[in-house]
Amino acid sequence: MNPNNRVNHDFFEEESALCPGMKPYQMRRMASLICGGQVDIRMDEIKEGEEEITLLLLGGACTGKTTLHKQARLLYGDQFPDSERRNYTLYIRHNIIQCMCKIIQAMTSLGVSYEKVVLENKITKHDLTNVDNVILDDGRIMLDIDYIVECVNLMLEDEGVLEVIRRGDEYHLMENATYLFEKVETIFDESYLPTMEDVLKMRYPTKGVTKSDFTINARKFVFIDVGGQRGERRKWIHCFDRVKVIMFLASIAEYDQAVESPKYGDGPTNRMVDSLEIFKWIMNYHYFCDTSTVLFLNKYDIYLKKIMVSDICHHFPEYTGPTQDAHAGSLFIQQMFQSYSTRRYLYTHVVECTDTTGTFATIFTATTEEISRKYIGDLV
Repeated sequence: MNPNNRVNHDFFEEESALCPGMKPYQMRRMASLICGGQVDIRMDEIKEGEEEITLLLLGGACTGKTTLHKQARLLYGDQFPDSERRNYTLYIRHNIIQCMCKIIQAMTSLGVSYEKVVLENKITKHDLTNVDNVILDDGRIMLDIDYIVECVNLMLEDEGVLEVIRRGDEYHLMENATYLFEKVETIFDESYLPTMEDVLKMRYPTKGVTKSDFTINARKFVFIDVGGQRGERRKWIHCFDRVKVIMFLASIAEYDQAVESPKYGDGPTNRMVDSLEIFKWIMNYHYFCDTSTVLFLNKYDIYLKKIMVSDICHHFPEYTGPTQDAHAGSLFIQQMFQSYSTRRYLYTHVVECTDTTGTFATIFTATTEEISRKYIGDLV
């Protein structure tokens, strides 16, 4: 493994130093102190019982945990009523503006020039290098809608901007930026109602802990979704000693990406190394020693494009397989994760959580059915 990709282990050492013998109320109190009172699930809400299977969604930032949670709702829940989808409108519009500002910043930092003078002149009318100048704390957008739509459409026609979008991994551009840009006129229309694909592809960070109940094949599943940002990870472990299944998500396309906010300011950290370290720690955590684990290697659609232009061996020298070989690279990444697991039950799937064609639904349904069969077998 590339020594430049080493992860600071202080986070893991600090967490494992907590007393493993704490009572539930003590864990609740400790979690409250650590999380600033933001934990909203009580230990007595998560009961161990024969009719309930609790699944904990874990993984690093931007790996797709919340998207998977949305897919579960789409498959087994209320399928997002219009009133709720309408509430996502502002978030989706914010995503477009955030992408605009990041691209404009990157044009300067990457030294790329605008092809169209008219676009450059229009952009310089406002300070778009800082998103805080455009989106206020209360969510209001301080730009005219027609101006935003015109800028985005011009950006999609500018070769300099398109080059910077293609280099999005170098500055953490949202992966679905082009998808949203191409729908900018629809999204900023007064009558806009987000589609399910829009809801799946939007991004907003999970804060704290959310819980949803679903009935799957006459059995109750409890999904618990937590934040993946490093500041959120202290909220993961302390309330979930009765979890039956961990669903761990990592992006298979993150092998050449850096963590956006490295802890302690110690320089760039490879995002896949970060995911591997988290996975390793979870596999060895004493509360989860008897817990089944499902590993979802997400964003396979992005990986298929990336593997043709970015070689895994440049970031993981131990990879000796052929270049531009999606299958060989995928097996190598799967094996890195699997090498950290001693579990009897580890289910691994390479997926695209934003898929709306039914492929992901088939994989997810088969996974929950297998979990149910395994759980029933343990009770017998």
